[in-house]
Amino acid sequence: AAALDEADDFGSGDPRLGRSLNNLATARNALGRTEAAEPLLRQALEIWRADPAGHELQLATTLHHLAGIAHGKGERQAAMASLRQALALREKALPADHAALARTRNSIATLERAPTPLARARSAEAKPATRATSGFVLHLASLQSDAQARREWRRLRQAFPELLGELALTLEPVDLGTRGVYQRILSGPFEDRAAAGQACARLKAKQQYCQVVKAKDG
Repeated sequence: AAALDEADDFGSGDPRLGRSLNNLATARNALGRTEAAEPLLRQALEIWRADPAGHELQLATTLHHLAGIAHGKGERQAAMASLRQALALREKALPADHAALARTRNSIATLERAPTPLARARSAEAKPATRATSGFVLHLASLQSDAQARREWRRLRQAFPELLGELALTLEPVDLGTRGVYQRILSGPFEDRAAAGQACARLKAKQQYCQVVKAKDG
C-alpha cells in the first residue's frame, strides 16, 4: 500500500503504478479480500492496455489474476476469456517450455473440466443433507423450512465456491419457541476449530454471517 502511494506520484499511465496496483491486489487476494483486489487489477489493466508495447507479460499477469477472481464469483465465461487472452500474450513473449505457459494452460484445462454453476446446483439439490458427526461446522443461516434452507445453501455455494464448494450440508432443526422451528444451515466438517475459524473469517470478510459450532455426535 505504501508503494502504491509512492507510485501515484509517477502519473496515471506509469508502468510502476501498474506493477504496484497488481502487487497490492495480489496481497489482498491472498488474504481473501477479492472485493478489494478486483478494482486494483482493473485499474492496472487500463494502464497496460493503454500502452501494451513492452508490457505484454504484465498484462497477462493481471488478466490471469482477474480470471481467478471471476472464477471464484462463478463467472465462468469471463474467467475463460481472461485466461485465453493471457495465454495468447504469454505464447508470444515466452519460450515454449516456460513455467508460466504451463500454469496458464493448466488453469484453462481445470476450468474446462469444472462443472458449470447449474450442474453444481443440480448436484447439490439431488444430494440429501448429510450430518457431520465430529469436528466443527460453520453455521451460515437459519431458515423457516427445509426448502428455504436448501435454496439458501445453493445460493451460498454459488456465491462462495472456493470456500463452500467442497463442504457438505447439514440441516439441523432448532426450536425458537414462539418463532417456531427453524432449519440451521451447517457446513463442514472441519477437523479442528482453527481450520473452521479461518474459513469463517474469510466468509465474514465478504459480509457473510458465519459462526463456528461444534458438530453434534450421532
